[in-house]
Amino acid sequence: MMKLDSYFETDSYYMKCFNIIIEENKSDKEKYFLINQLLDHHLWRNDEAIRIGFHEWKNKEINNISEALAFHKDNCETHCKICQLEKEWSDLCEGKRPELC
Repeated sequence: MMKLDSYFETDSYYMKCFNIIIEENKSDKEKYFLINQLLDHHLWRNDEAIRIGFHEWKNKEINNISEALAFHKDNCETHCKICQLEKEWSDLCEGKRPELC
């Protein structure tokens, strides 16, 4: 039988939580907050994030991810999984345009 504590330490647990958050009928602000909380919970497993602080770690890693996505955008020749993830993430973070009357 699997221990509950070990289940919460798996990456699949975090992915399931992430997918639930994305699929829930919540506002974009609520989703952003919940994803940020989930990331903070996961970062307790990362020694570097603990040492330098979660906020600093996120800023550093977001810059790295942004550079990688920019490189991918310039060099991807197909519509791959990273392309889809980037679109979903930008839709979530950027919000939606207001509808015109």
